[in-house]
Amino acid sequence: ITSNNIYSNENSGIYASDSNGVLTFTKLDITSNNITANSEFGNYGVYFDIVRDSSDGLTINSNKITDNYYDGIFISNGLTNSIVNISENNITGNGAAQDSGSYGIYIYSADENSQIGINSNNISENSGPGIYLGGDVINADMSNNNINDNGQQGIYFEICNECEETVNPGILNIKDNEIAYNSY
Repeated sequence: ITSNNIYSNENSGIYASDSNGVLTFTKLDITSNNITANSEFGNYGVYFDIVRDSSDGLTINSNKITDNYYDGIFISNGLTNSIVNISENNITGNGAAQDSGSYGIYIYSADENSQIGINSNNISENSGPGIYLGGDVINADMSNNNINDNGQQGIYFEICNECEETVNPGILNIKDNEIAYNSY
């Protein structure tokens, strides 16, 4: 999905799911799009329910994801055996819904075989946290991002109290970011 103007839709700008809510692919690139002002009926700039077995990766790169009614990028029910790279995007002003607390990037969960890279993005002026990672996200690298002026935390990492003891502790790498002027 490359070089499109995706705006003012009554649904999400990009909504990827099958009838069971699961999306399986080897590689998907969402690159150089303008994804903006998608309305209250669709809510999200880019929406995935579950991403499974995406060994060559989901790449969200060099997009302008702005002014959507709720979240900029939303992965609702998580990643299974997948690689996700979110880089060089401008993710700003999402959460037009009053008091929505909407996220720039929201990833609910990821198993121990999944890897997440969030690098070199501008994530600012969203109504909620800039980045949210759910409690069982255990392999994530976040570097060289500008995470500023969001309505809540810059990065909100929820600690898992119900994770199985056998889960690999993984790696959470947060380095060389500018995280400033967020409300929480």
